[in-house]
Amino acid sequence: MYTVLHVDDEPDLLALGKSFLELSGTLRVETSLSAPEALELLRTKPVDCIVSDFQMPVMDGIAFLQAVRSEFGTLPFILFTGRGREEVVINAINSGADFYLQKGGDPEAQFAELEHKIRLTVQRREAEARIHDHEQRESDILNFLPDATFAVDTNGVVISWNRAMEKMTGIAAPEILGRANYEYALPFYHERRPLIIDLVLRPDPAAEARYPYIKKDGHTLFSEITIPHLNDGREATLWFTATPLYNIRGDITGAIESIRDITDRVVATEAQLASEARFRELADLLPQTVYEMDLQGNLTYVNRFAFDQFGYTRDDLSKGLNIIQMIAPSDRERAVNALRERFSGTAGSLRGDIYLAVKKDGTVFPISIYGSPIHVHDAVTGMRGIVIDITESKRVEKLLQSLHDDLKATVSAIPDLLFEVDREGVISGYHAPVYSKLYVGPEAFLHKKGNGRAAPGCCSGDYGGGPGR
Repeated sequence: MYTVLHVDDEPDLLALGKSFLELSGTLRVETSLSAPEALELLRTKPVDCIVSDFQMPVMDGIAFLQAVRSEFGTLPFILFTGRGREEVVINAINSGADFYLQKGGDPEAQFAELEHKIRLTVQRREAEARIHDHEQRESDILNFLPDATFAVDTNGVVISWNRAMEKMTGIAAPEILGRANYEYALPFYHERRPLIIDLVLRPDPAAEARYPYIKKDGHTLFSEITIPHLNDGREATLWFTATPLYNIRGDITGAIESIRDITDRVVATEAQLASEARFRELADLLPQTVYEMDLQGNLTYVNRFAFDQFGYTRDDLSKGLNIIQMIAPSDRERAVNALRERFSGTAGSLRGDIYLAVKKDGTVFPISIYGSPIHVHDAVTGMRGIVIDITESKRVEKLLQSLHDDLKATVSAIPDLLFEVDREGVISGYHAPVYSKLYVGPEAFLHKKGNGRAAPGCCSGDYGGGPGR
């Protein structure tokens, strides 16, 4: 169940929103009449999403959003306000709002759309958090490796230099962090020159030629070289591996390189195999399908979970599997168009695109696909990402819709005339399934006082005679 904080200076609207949003039983709504009051509540009660009006006294919705972003980071925030305020939309988006929704129209449809937006933004944040946590875990693993490891940004500026690197080179991290111009090459070659880490970011045939060989595994580069003056002149053979660093959007932000003394060639072979095994084991631990594919949609890698999820074998993969054949025929054209757009650069990364998937045995089930393009020397060469089975979430969604339909049908079957009045005694809503029993239509009593007389501003007179009176 998600907890929503609804902020508005109109108590009646808060009550109405709470009633509609809690109807499904999967949302719990906290309310607040002002932004300052809401900020105090946020400091004591965790919530999953904020829904806020714009025009409020003391602090408006934009100022409230900015305060939330400053103190609570990326907490989902939906601005829910009146129509005809285009400048508010622009300010909301620029200030980091997740969605902007205008008030007005049929309350049931309006709050159904608001509930959809709440679920969408919370689930999107959850997915982003899972991806971020995964990237952070990988970063932590690299940082604590016993191998000498350092990282640079896209400008070649040193941004990380671990303790093993300090021990190998004799250079403390504070002395080299922030330095550029190939200064990290001096401890190894006594000259400024590109290393493997630089070849990850940009090609350099002259630099590549200085290595005995360079092995590539996707974007990851491996090599080794013997340096005579290391180990007090006894020489040492070093093994290098370097790979790009990505941000959450899949953009390359730099590169990282690990260096190991592998004077013993047997150790070099074992080290390379161990590194590749760790790389795959991380993916095999995930409870979702992890995939990589080329520009034609041919799968070049899937993790262990993928075989269980789709029913294929490693032999099937070695013979050739295309991701489109794992999409149900009804969704294939849409999937092909989506991939074409991503590969052509006309669209961003896959972020939860939903399709019907088909297993090897023909079983069909719903999936959500996430993916980011793979770049080599600024060219897209494929895509990597994850596939999540959303069968259970779809089942729950269908069940909730069925319960909603049943409730609606039950109310519609009530044979009596039902109506509600506001605090002024004006009839504000009604349910009259059989108008034929009335001598007059609903317009005759809507907005009338409970005593049968017209409310101020409405037509005068009684409801009319007859059995329906």
